[in-house]
Amino acid sequence: MIRFDRRKTGSSLRHGVVTVMVLVVLILLGGLLTQLVRRTVTEHRQSRRELHQRQAILLADAGVLRAETKRLQDPAYSGEVWTPDMTSVNSRNTAEVNISRDGDQWLVVASYPHNMEFPVRVTRKKGTAQ
Repeated sequence: MIRFDRRKTGSSLRHGVVTVMVLVVLILLGGLLTQLVRRTVTEHRQSRRELHQRQAILLADAGVLRAETKRLQDPAYSGEVWTPDMTSVNSRNTAEVNISRDGDQWLVVASYPHNMEFPVRVTRKKGTAQ
């Protein structure tokens, strides 16, 4: 006849339950950590995109000022593709500002970062002084 020691069986059962509970807690913590990392990455991308947006706005405004200044210096000035030096802002990203005349208005399109697949583009139109 086989005899079971109830104390041993109960102890093994408790160890098994504890092991399962530890695994469940680890899985839950892993899920929480995964969500935290995803959220952090998403927020980082969003803040970088907002920074690019602000930089493109500043470049477009600078392009309008550049067009007005160049026009005062040279009445025949009709526009250009301006690539400002961006190394003081970011050594990897480039910018391009396309300045042109559209009738009696300046049309300025700033693209930043121009070397990326999906740059931010901002357009400004401003009437020219006669």
